[in-house]
Amino acid sequence: AYVANYLDNTSQSQDYYFSNPLNHLFQAPFGSLIIFILFVLGMTVFILGIIRDKLLFSDKILFLINLVSIFCGLLFFTPLPFQRYYLPLLPWFSFLIITGLVWPFGGIFNKSVKSD
Repeated sequence: AYVANYLDNTSQSQDYYFSNPLNHLFQAPFGSLIIFILFVLGMTVFILGIIRDKLLFSDKILFLINLVSIFCGLLFFTPLPFQRYYLPLLPWFSFLIITGLVWPFGGIFNKSVKSD
């Protein structure tokens, strides 16, 4: 649609962007699989932490309610499939990915902290 009006003006920048070999590092199937596995691991650790600690009324539940409400709102009420509408979800997904990345090292960090 209106993007075709700007193709000539942006072709040089587009060629430069796609010539970078690191451009598709985490967009290729292997990189996307790593990010997806970390996300699922982070979500699992997060939910199991809620169940284990029995925190039914905590900030973790508020976090999940917020994530689900934003996701459903964007999914069901945004008629356009543009990626920019999903940018508000990036902090939540990034938090869960980092949780999945740091979780295996949690035992190491907990052992280094000494309690009185």
